[in-house]
Amino acid sequence: MLFRSVLDFSGTNPIPQGLVFDGGAGDDGITITGGNFTTVVYTATTSNGTSGNGTIALDGTLVTFQNLEPIDYSGSSITDLTVNVDSTDSVNGNITTTLTANGANTEITFSPFFEGVILSTITGTLTINGDNTDPDTFTVASLGTAFAAALTIDGQGGTDTVALGTAAAITLAASRNLTLVAEGVTQASAITVPALTSITAGTGDIVLSNAGNDFGTLTVISADDLSVNDTNSLALNSIGFAGTTNISAAAGLNINAAVTASGGTGTLTLSAGTTLTIAAAGDIQAEGAVSLTGTSGISTAGDVTTSADAVNYNSNTTLTGAVAIDSTGGAITFGGTLNGN
Repeated sequence: MLFRSVLDFSGTNPIPQGLVFDGGAGDDGITITGGNFTTVVYTATTSNGTSGNGTIALDGTLVTFQNLEPIDYSGSSITDLTVNVDSTDSVNGNITTTLTANGANTEITFSPFFEGVILSTITGTLTINGDNTDPDTFTVASLGTAFAAALTIDGQGGTDTVALGTAAAITLAASRNLTLVAEGVTQASAITVPALTSITAGTGDIVLSNAGNDFGTLTVISADDLSVNDTNSLALNSIGFAGTTNISAAAGLNINAAVTASGGTGTLTLSAGTTLTIAAAGDIQAEGAVSLTGTSGISTAGDVTTSADAVNYNSNTTLTGAVAIDSTGGAITFGGTLNGN
């Protein structure tokens, strides 16, 4: 039999001293309705390796539970929600966290053990933290139509992976950022993030090559191989990589900060469907070949340095400042006209 407790926050706080809840056997759960919470923190654990325990802090009011089915917040509004997945390392091995749309709602489920979450209105940031030791898998299959938050996923310890858009395209609201910390990032459907996308992959690969992607600004703290396609214009704040990097925008591509290879092969290809613009702060440091293309031309004030490999400016190029090019003996080629101030 399904037994669901309803905590109604539409008036005063119904549990000012907190709550300890044991669902026991069967499909039991908690519905939290009528609330308008600034900060919610859900910490998911297990004490016996077969069922989920945890705590929920609702603007400081603590609910401690065990033996629950999904926790339903769909009747409440949340600004910031943090989900801590097995922060006590109570489960050995991989934990999979999946976000899936169900109409307006977004459902967060876990495999194994932990109790899921049902969300509707969230307007600040959804932060999901993995455990400190084991590998975690995060799948953002789809997001509910009411999802209006920034999204942060931090795998923390272990070798973690993030897969985006496995069931549908993912779109964040205009001012909402996407922040990912994991050793591998992939996608299926297109991703739209008009604000900032920031990714830290360490020595892992980032593959965001769907032609329908639309990122506003991209920062990559670290990666091995990196592949990014954008259907519109794209700004790069800074890029750190070790392997092969290919970044392409169907419109303009603006390099606003340093693009730096650290070890590895460190080859770099930057392609713009219109103008490739490299600011004075957008110096390029590579280990292998550098290939730069702007269909409408290249406008550059940034230096380029690589280690004994080719540097190719494949389009008409205008130098808008003092530009140093050092290929350490490799060929330097201008495929079109060269103009300077």
